[in-house]
Amino acid sequence: LQRIARTTNDVALLNCVALVEVKDGLYSKVRLAFGGLNMEPLRMHNLERQLEGQPVLNTRDRANVQSFVALLRKGMGEFVPASDVLATNSYRRVTGASMAYRALEAATSVSHGSSVVSPSEQQASAMKGER
Repeated sequence: LQRIARTTNDVALLNCVALVEVKDGLYSKVRLAFGGLNMEPLRMHNLERQLEGQPVLNTRDRANVQSFVALLRKGMGEFVPASDVLATNSYRRVTGASMAYRALEAATSVSHGSSVVSPSEQQASAMKGER
């Protein structure tokens, strides 16, 4: 789950959630949805279908990332959120593309059994003596 808000305790201006299933290095199932304040939840059905059957995002492979980003940009054309007093349509569209990438990256990491805890969260946890 990715979330954008003005403060940590504020309502989400936009949030994004992704779920992926991976088989043989390809996305076999992709689910991606957006929501937020004054927004009905929106599934990205066309983008999900475009990503299914594609190679899994590998951030160590530049060509793979470029291909993934190109598919993501193409698929984000269906994302047309409303504007309101807190956030414009343009802001949500631009932010949404970045959030979708990060949500899909995190979901892919989870599907591989990797940690999605950020380095700063790991450091904070280590400083507290947690494991």
